[in-house]
Amino acid sequence: MSDFPQTAFGEVLTAKLTPQAAWRFDYGINSRLVTKTETNGGAVTVDGNRAKLATGVNVGGVARIETVKRLRYFPGMGGVLRMTYVHSAPKALSNQYFGLGDTADRLFFGYNNLNWVIGRRRGGVDTVVVRNDWNGEFPAGIDFTKGNIFQIRYQWLGYGYLRFFMLDPNGQEIGYKLMHTINYPNTSADVHILNPTLPIFAEVANTGNNTNIVAYTPSAAAFVEGEVGEYSNPMDVFNSFDTSATLADTNNNHLATIRNKSTFLTLANRVPIQINSVTFTRGSGSPASILRLYKAATTAGARVYADHDANNSPIDTSATTTTITGGTVERSYSIPASGSRDLTFKPGELVLQPGEALTFGQQNSGVQSTDSVLTVNWSELF
Repeated sequence: MSDFPQTAFGEVLTAKLTPQAAWRFDYGINSRLVTKTETNGGAVTVDGNRAKLATGVNVGGVARIETVKRLRYFPGMGGVLRMTYVHSAPKALSNQYFGLGDTADRLFFGYNNLNWVIGRRRGGVDTVVVRNDWNGEFPAGIDFTKGNIFQIRYQWLGYGYLRFFMLDPNGQEIGYKLMHTINYPNTSADVHILNPTLPIFAEVANTGNNTNIVAYTPSAAAFVEGEVGEYSNPMDVFNSFDTSATLADTNNNHLATIRNKSTFLTLANRVPIQINSVTFTRGSGSPASILRLYKAATTAGARVYADHDANNSPIDTSATTTTITGGTVERSYSIPASGSRDLTFKPGELVLQPGEALTFGQQNSGVQSTDSVLTVNWSELF
């Protein structure tokens, strides 16, 4: 069976695909877009505009990449991955996996030891189906050491179908072949993966092997089937934070940090944070100043954080009095004497992925002692 013009839930596919995450490597590996894990001799480099993942020759060598952004799944809509990949020849006691997911939940293709498999990971536990047991069509003449194009289309709602495709190289008019469907509805009381909001990933690992396993991926993208408006999405939760300080020097002072924690309620956090607006106000008689917004700021003193809403929000905040010593400046704004600034951001313009923090720094042009008030409003994109 070839691919068909329907969404994962069977509607006629007329709505556009909305991209949520992607990678390309024309300019190397941008750490703001892709994170890499290199363990026990494993290495991630770029070769011919492709990410090159190599285990090295050590037992336990791992090389993995993941997109910083994730396919943000919305209930009742389908998720799609399209990805290109090149394998090494398979070796016993090694894995070559790629698809959607992280170390906890995955939907993937690849080699498991000597077997080419399709699989899912739920809560860190893999369930794989070897090629001979697939229930679909497999294109003829495939060489996995050459570049091929793969697709995953999945339902969630806890119990949806998971479909795995490959572009047939034997004729352009054939399109994608549906190689295997995990027929999950009416089979279990447990959901098939725990969290359907997933990054794109690729990984090679030596689980007992001591040869260098190498794989390549030049391009990938993950989509939601249909249009998703961030501000009208019923899974958005709105929140805000405010703080004030009295500053009487010309240091680059730390006003506040808004941090999207890596872990939320003991689980890996996959909730991005959309900064919607910032207001900065100075008291009467204040000097002109600069307001800077940093990612990954460093400070002279340790910052003390407090949960914003421990049971409902992945955010914690700090208003520790200290100075900023470094970091990447995302935005910089001039504030006139005795003035204020109202800033608004479009959806997608200023987003904190899990593990990222946004720091606000203030630097005065004079030493007058005046109050500063900062307010920040954001959406939590569950």
